[in-house]
Amino acid sequence: MAIGGNGFKLNIFTLILSIAFSCTSQKTAEHTSQSAATAPAKMNEKENRPVKTIPMSGPVVTNNNQVAPGNCRLVAEVVDINPQLEPDKTQPCGKVPCKAMVKVRKVIAYGAAFKPPLAEGQEIPVYFSFTLSPTAAFFPELATPLPGLSVGSIIQADVKNPGEGSASSPAWYQVYTYSVK
Repeated sequence: MAIGGNGFKLNIFTLILSIAFSCTSQKTAEHTSQSAATAPAKMNEKENRPVKTIPMSGPVVTNNNQVAPGNCRLVAEVVDINPQLEPDKTQPCGKVPCKAMVKVRKVIAYGAAFKPPLAEGQEIPVYFSFTLSPTAAFFPELATPLPGLSVGSIIQADVKNPGEGSASSPAWYQVYTYSVK
């Protein structure tokens, strides 16, 4: 007896699809339906305290000891704010400054592939992705709003490797979040 024909192939295909779709676990479905607001707080196992998370794009620090590849964790002082706004006035950086010169006070750690190394006392150009202003007005969706910075502010932040610059325009390091010291 020979088995074949388009009907048999269609039945096998339908059977495979139904098995594949029935293999999703209930835990996965529950996980995807749970919102970030109702998710249980993650705990720092060493210090037995909740770990704060900020949902956004950008480099991710996996814990307090590891720095994402292409990033450097440092303590720095804002020494100058570039008042030049971006041309697109519909974007936050077209309304308030996003660029500043910061002086490296302390290098805490490097992530893999961060180049060139930074030195204490070195001044670097930094682009603050969420502006130098308090973020509540422009980015209300941030779980932890940023307070804004001014000349003299001391921060701890992860700076991302700069892109390619030129002789007339420096490459800007990028900062997504920071904490004020």
